[in-house]
Amino acid sequence: TEIGATLDKVYDSMRKMQVAQTGRVFAVDLRDGPAKGRLYGLADANARLDLEQPRAKTWFDGLAAVDTESELATKGSALNGFKDDLPRYLAVGRYVPWGWAVVAEAPVDELTGPARHAITWLWGGVAVAVLILVGVLWWSVGFLVSRPVRELSAGIAHLSSGDLRQTIAVRTQDEMGLLASNLEAFRLNLVASLGTVRGSADAVAAASGEIAQGN
Repeated sequence: TEIGATLDKVYDSMRKMQVAQTGRVFAVDLRDGPAKGRLYGLADANARLDLEQPRAKTWFDGLAAVDTESELATKGSALNGFKDDLPRYLAVGRYVPWGWAVVAEAPVDELTGPARHAITWLWGGVAVAVLILVGVLWWSVGFLVSRPVRELSAGIAHLSSGDLRQTIAVRTQDEMGLLASNLEAFRLNLVASLGTVRGSADAVAAASGEIAQGN
């Protein structure tokens, strides 16, 4: 009949649908009577819920309580007779004219797997970024702090030993740079002062020589 041909097409369409890797789309007959609990759209044309089984009955009642459409989270599956406790996600739509609930069911792990994979990669990227940041900070500390401190220490060592020839480099504009600038100014003042002293000593020596020759 025409209705039978239409139903066959509907069943065939549902059999070809797949949700995630192992999920399926099928219909459940909710009408009271001999067809109650039958499953349509599966490879087994005679598949039926065992409504004497408490878990199957609870699952069936959950579908029957849906008015138009809803999303449900369940443990176990009607597809394998509730032989496991794996969490499943159900998208349910009621088709009132036929008394059906059309169900798209898939294991939660399969639906959330790509998201978990993306989150894993995200955390991996964050970890790499943190390591890079730590490396940059370590290099920055070495370049901006340790190096100026070493150079200042070397400059002070030269000054304390009387070596005024070594210039104290000013590389930054922060407190370390100000300290280096002050030490360099101190060195230059010392050089100038010593130059003045040497000039005076030379002048005195020259004058003494002239006096000695005059006598």
